[in-house]
Amino acid sequence: MEAKITEGTNSPSQKAEAIQGLNRMLKEVLGELAEASYVTLHEVSANAWGYNGRTQASRAAKRP
Repeated sequence: MEAKITEGTNSPSQKAEAIQGLNRMLKEVLGELAEASYVTLHEVSANAWGYNGRTQASRAAKRP
């Protein structure tokens, strides 16, 4: 499983918790997994991640 998050927005412990939770979810949905099953979090720069035509960096800059 691959998931994307904005770089620098989550702590190492949050990422570890997400990986554990996603692996658990896969097992619940798909049943037993092969030992070599991977969850990968891709951290994308806020300047390279777009939402509704704007970068995440520009959206974050406008937050109060």
